[in-house]
Amino acid sequence: MAHFIAITASQTGPAHSHLLGAALQAAAEQAGHTLQLQLVSRLGTQGSFTPADIQRAAAIVVAADMAVDRGNLPAD
Repeated sequence: MAHFIAITASQTGPAHSHLLGAALQAAAEQAGHTLQLQLVSRLGTQGSFTPADIQRAAAIVVAADMAVDRGNLPAD
């Protein structure tokens, strides 16, 4: 079992960020993995990651059609 973190962001509207997040969450669970999610929309940001969360993640997924703050994520 692996742990992943994901950022979803949509400029279209908050519902799109939530729908994508739900799909990623379902796919992770179906594959036996865990996923920690941050949702970004025009209404703001829900969820955050600590440095420990980022360090233990097997991978980081950014699914966005708008700019998101990646300042706390590793460069590579």
